[in-house]
Amino acid sequence: MTNKNIAYERVMMQIGDIQTYVESIDNMPRELIKSIVQDLDIIASEVEYSEAFNDVIQDVKDMTVDFSTTDSGDIYVPTVEQDDE
Repeated sequence: MTNKNIAYERVMMQIGDIQTYVESIDNMPRELIKSIVQDLDIIASEVEYSEAFNDVIQDVKDMTVDFSTTDSGDIYVPTVEQDDE
């Protein structure tokens, strides 16, 4: 089971529904429909960017680094060792 952001999924579906509705309007000038659909594409891109940015921020928050200090007060930075050593 994967964790999905339900709010994000709903927003993207609603944007798609709005685009479909706008494209189905018969008495609206074609250029206006094209402009509205492009604006909705931009909004969808911003939502996707925001969701991706939030995922990165959460990943960074989930990382833990132990900056222990030595007896002399220096910061000890742990090293990564490979399994074959």
